[in-house]
Amino acid sequence: IEPELAQLEVDRLKRTLGDSIEALHAKDRAFHQCLPQALDLPEISEARARTLGAFQRLIKRAQAAGALRADVVAEDIPMLLAGVGISRSSGKGISWERHLALVIDGLRAEGAHPLPRRPLTRAQLDAMVSELPCPR
Repeated sequence: IEPELAQLEVDRLKRTLGDSIEALHAKDRAFHQCLPQALDLPEISEARARTLGAFQRLIKRAQAAGALRADVVAEDIPMLLAGVGISRSSGKGISWERHLALVIDGLRAEGAHPLPRRPLTRAQLDAMVSELPCPR
C-alpha cells in the first residue's frame, strides 16, 4: 500500500503545482511580476507565508511517503514555479506541460542525486524576490 500512498502524494503535488502555476502566472501575470513590491503589503506577505507553509506540509508528507527527494523545501517551489510560469506565458507552441513534467520528475526521490547547495532560507528567498524588477 505504501507505493500507492506515495503516488497519491505525487499526484496531489502535481495538482497543487499546476493550480499554483495557473493562479500565479496565467491569470495574473502582471501581479506576479510585481510581487516584490506587493510583498510590502501585509495581506500579500501573510498569504505568501501561508502558501509556503502549505507547500512545506505537502512536501513533508510526500517525503515521508518516499515519493519526494529528501532535500526539497518549500522555498524551492517559487523558483520552480517561476520557471514553469515563464514557459507558460511564452506563447503558443511552448510546451509548459513538458517543462512542468521535467520539474516534477526532478523532484522524485527515486534516482535523486545530491544538490550542489543548501536551500534558500525564507529570508534569503524574500531578499532575492525583493530585488526583482517590476516591468513598467
